[in-house]
Amino acid sequence: MTTLIHFEHLGFQHPNGQVLFDNLNGKIGHETLGLVGDNGVGKTTLSCILAGELSPSNGHIQRQGSIYYLPQQIRPQKGDTLADLMAIAPILSALDRIEQGSIAESDFEIVGAHWDIHRQIQIQLQQYDLAHLELSTPCEHLSGGEMTRVALIGAFLSDADLLILDEPTNHLDIQQRQILFQQIRDWKGGILVVSHDVQLLQEMDGILELSALGLNRYGGNYDFYQQQKLSEQQALQANLDHAKQQRKVELKALQRQQERQQKKQASGQRENKFANQAKSLLDCQKERSQHTSAKLNRHISDTRQQLNQNVQQAAQALPKETPRYLFAPQTQVTDNKMMVTLHKLVMPFGLMNGEPFNLEIIGPKRLALIGPNGCGKSTLLKLIAGQIAADSGDRHCFVSCAYIDQHANPLQPEKDVLEQLRQSSGFSESDARQRLALIGLSADKVTLPSCQLSGGERMKAALLCVLYRRTPVQLLLLDEPNNHIDLSSSQALVEMLNQYQGALIIVSHDIAFLSQLQLTHSLKWQTKQQVPTWQAW
Repeated sequence: MTTLIHFEHLGFQHPNGQVLFDNLNGKIGHETLGLVGDNGVGKTTLSCILAGELSPSNGHIQRQGSIYYLPQQIRPQKGDTLADLMAIAPILSALDRIEQGSIAESDFEIVGAHWDIHRQIQIQLQQYDLAHLELSTPCEHLSGGEMTRVALIGAFLSDADLLILDEPTNHLDIQQRQILFQQIRDWKGGILVVSHDVQLLQEMDGILELSALGLNRYGGNYDFYQQQKLSEQQALQANLDHAKQQRKVELKALQRQQERQQKKQASGQRENKFANQAKSLLDCQKERSQHTSAKLNRHISDTRQQLNQNVQQAAQALPKETPRYLFAPQTQVTDNKMMVTLHKLVMPFGLMNGEPFNLEIIGPKRLALIGPNGCGKSTLLKLIAGQIAADSGDRHCFVSCAYIDQHANPLQPEKDVLEQLRQSSGFSESDARQRLALIGLSADKVTLPSCQLSGGERMKAALLCVLYRRTPVQLLLLDEPNNHIDLSSSQALVEMLNQYQGALIIVSHDIAFLSQLQLTHSLKWQTKQQVPTWQAW
């Protein structure tokens, strides 16, 4: 297998002195790999370094072949079009020049094998439900999900030897995820995917795990990785148990040896006291006894130190699985409490073909909004939250509600999360730090501007700021809340939502995640159906 990236002793240190990771070694070739790890451990930073978008603080990296990097947050330049976002503008320009008579060798090199690129683009746009877009469409007219799909099209149209994709499924619906999975299966080059998406990770040939212990490689897909991790954990735990048992046995043996020496020494002292021997001979015997005791004590001390070191090394080799905790706000909603009414509501942006929409939510309903991208799920959440206005109709929300979108709003990017949590909750600094630590935000992270945190860390901080408001939230509106967050935090989110006694409306394309939430109903947009249907879960 051709090696595309080879790196040794790779490390990265933030300007504030924080070491994110150090001494990473590995190779990436024509294979499909998933990069996993907790939020904030440095997965995105490592992927940027591997792609050449960021320089490491130390170490060496060699690249062979071309690399196409698709970041987690897509931020096109002002004036960019679909063609720019797909990174095909140079090819289109070269084709135009050739059609106008250019025979420049450089133009033919730029086009390469992409003589039918217009047809390929149309096929891809249609697959991703973007056939209504033109290559000249400005990126500023695209939603976040549309930009992700357009950028993915560009990645798979490229001739890159290696694709590096950071959280590519975050804004894809169920059908679009299946298209991506098939494209990954069909790709002939190498792929490195940064993801917490278990279904996507099942498509991988191998898993790279980044942790505080370094970068470890596991063969097989996510299930096989989990099995290997379990076996590794059991072996390391057995090694720790053995080291502890060995320490216990040997310390007991040393204690018995020391007791025997003390008894022998005491017996010798008693005998010498009544012995009729020259003082010089008695002094010599006493000196030999003391020398033997000192030698034994040094041996015991050295052995005890070595045994403790063995236990410490075995314990350090054992990965620390730190559980995550989110606590549900103390709120309760009665069964007959009117929460939300939407009467003859006409959605903005032409959604639902202008059909009027009625909805009543009474009591602590737990509702999932399910449907393809662009059908209006996020827009409906914003309408209920009062963030945007309907074209016509009435909207009433009778309880305190909170809305968290896919980008961790209402978190303010320029302020640190410790300050924002204290402002929203009224917590003391120690209480706020404790809640942040329980969800995996370390002391050196909570005082950074939130824009410097990873996507998963921002989402978790936004959840805390909303959940622990002074006025408890009775209606929680969540738009793809498990995007970006690591698997242990996602499980903590599930447990918190299942303890939550208020009403819940949640958008997600992750059916496995939704199935854990004890939902009561769904609003589902069916294919060819503009207005969603209310269904029992």
